[in-house]
Amino acid sequence: MVARPHPSALGRPVAVAGLAGLAVGLGVLAGPNPEAAVAASLGCVFVAAVLSNLLAGVYLFGLVAFLEVLPGLGGGVSFAKFAGALLAVSWLATLTSRREMGDEFPARHPTATWVGALFLAWATLSLLWAPEVGTGLEALTRYALNLLLVVILFSAIRTRRHVLVLLAILVGGALLSGAYGLLVAHAGTVGEGSARLGGAGVDANFLAALLVAALVLAATLASLDEVARSGRLVAGLCVVLAAAGVAATVSRSGLVSLAVVLLAGLALAGRGRRLGMLALAVVAVASFTAYFTAVAPREDLNRIQHAGDEGRLDLYTIAWRMIEAHPVEGVGVGNFTVASVDYLLRPGAIERSEFIVDTPKATHNTYLQVGAEMGVVGLALFVFLLGFAIRCALEAARRFGRAGDPAMDLVSRGVAVAALGVLASNLFVSEQFSKPLWLLLGLGPVLLAIARRETAARDVAA
Repeated sequence: MVARPHPSALGRPVAVAGLAGLAVGLGVLAGPNPEAAVAASLGCVFVAAVLSNLLAGVYLFGLVAFLEVLPGLGGGVSFAKFAGALLAVSWLATLTSRREMGDEFPARHPTATWVGALFLAWATLSLLWAPEVGTGLEALTRYALNLLLVVILFSAIRTRRHVLVLLAILVGGALLSGAYGLLVAHAGTVGEGSARLGGAGVDANFLAALLVAALVLAATLASLDEVARSGRLVAGLCVVLAAAGVAATVSRSGLVSLAVVLLAGLALAGRGRRLGMLALAVVAVASFTAYFTAVAPREDLNRIQHAGDEGRLDLYTIAWRMIEAHPVEGVGVGNFTVASVDYLLRPGAIERSEFIVDTPKATHNTYLQVGAEMGVVGLALFVFLLGFAIRCALEAARRFGRAGDPAMDLVSRGVAVAALGVLASNLFVSEQFSKPLWLLLGLGPVLLAIARRETAARDVAA
């Protein structure tokens, strides 16, 4: 009887042959196109890291989520979508290897799970009356992947150290996006001698919101004693860079987001921190006022002082007409730009019809857009999910505070404040699919789970 080789023994030669073939292919590619070979090599490393370790995949995704369109991948190809698909595969593989499922998101938060499922079901149902099913299906897929991202974070981020590392990555990602815009993208001109800073795949307004969130998270890290001194110094430098980036975007919505962050910080600072938060707010207001009045180009100051709507009011009017016409069901998920032309010729002046007919634009208001596309039912479910994430972060802060853990109390409050700042900016941009936003929101349930586990461990020890 001939012994059969073990499957693992057969797999090794196949793996070696595959790696050898890959190396040869990259070597051949490097001759005519070295840049493509380097990009392909990095892509292979990325794929291997994500598929081998879910936590590493989350960290890498947290970075590329800020770099929506990477150079060298072709016009408009989003590397973040590719990374998200790999992350989902890694999560499924991790999930199948776990014996206990009682600590996963659906078991811990059944109400939020059902609301998320109902939101996706309602969005799917709206495809029945959507003018373009293909456009609606794309939006539905993006909603589903973003909600899945929250669940993946809950599975991957298990300790306080994991949270701190992810916060540092989110700060670095926002600054890298701004640096890419500064060095490569060259955002559109505001006026003679003045240009706005945009990011990698995002416009100046949403980059400003991301930088405001990065400012909050960096300030939080800089305040933690458990972070090494050098790390706190780097975080402090990131605060300054993020603030400078916000100013460079010349974004009114960014300044609104900053104001909301300062007010929320004062309200949610917690015991013993309000005086310090008030001092930071005064410094921030004074610094931005001094910059725009004494340093910035006059065109930037004029833009801040004279708030033109740039077609936003017309888009808001169209969205409101949709809500009035279809208050319950909306016009169909993802179909605002498709259906907007049908609501143009109605009583009420529309000054910028080119944003509706020639080059249809999104609503420039996340909540109006969700309401116009999915009616009050979809909007109510959407707002519930946002509120759930913020409530989890604040509940985590309360638990950490009661347990005598000021560091994680501050981290939880910082995450809540940063998320509120981004959500405030969504009054002026349509960024309901933003991956950095959903990463921030996903940290709320994660922090609450960590607080519960640490509290339970203390109770057992006692």
